[in-house]
Amino acid sequence: MSHLTVSKVLAHLVQQCLALTNVEKEAKLAETHLPWNLHNDISTFFTQLDKLGIELSELDIEWPTSMKTTQAVKQMYESNQFENRDMRDWEQKPAADKTWVHYQSCLQPCSMTTNGLAMQQETNMVSKAQQTSRSKNSKAKSNQQRVSQKSFATDSGKWQLQQQQIRSTSSR
Repeated sequence: MSHLTVSKVLAHLVQQCLALTNVEKEAKLAETHLPWNLHNDISTFFTQLDKLGIELSELDIEWPTSMKTTQAVKQMYESNQFENRDMRDWEQKPAADKTWVHYQSCLQPCSMTTNGLAMQQETNMVSKAQQTSRSKNSKAKSNQQRVSQKSFATDSGKWQLQQQQIRSTSSR
């Protein structure tokens, strides 16, 4: 061992101890079928795919950018958040224009098409409903505090009255 360098020892350890089996690689590749969470915007989904690509690359698992683009296109179709014409426009582009960067820039402006706009409006409605609910809860708590204060004042008044009655009966 004395004739080995630190870098060779580390390389050996990485190769022998950290290497993934084929089963583990397949499991990691299965993660590439990541669905788009419609509660997040599209750029968040693209970022997730980018991070997944980096992670796979670090593990020496090949996941070409074309496959990442294919997965994103599949999720866009399944989401029903984009106009068919926007998706067709993408499909009809020349192969040279179907890069990951082109795809991201193509769908960013399209993300507020009819279905996307409806989703945004629904999100806004939910947000307004939550604000209204919070406002009602706040008013209810305020009313509850007022009732509690009145109750305390009433209880306090009763207590004082009882104390006076006790004093007056005991002094007789």
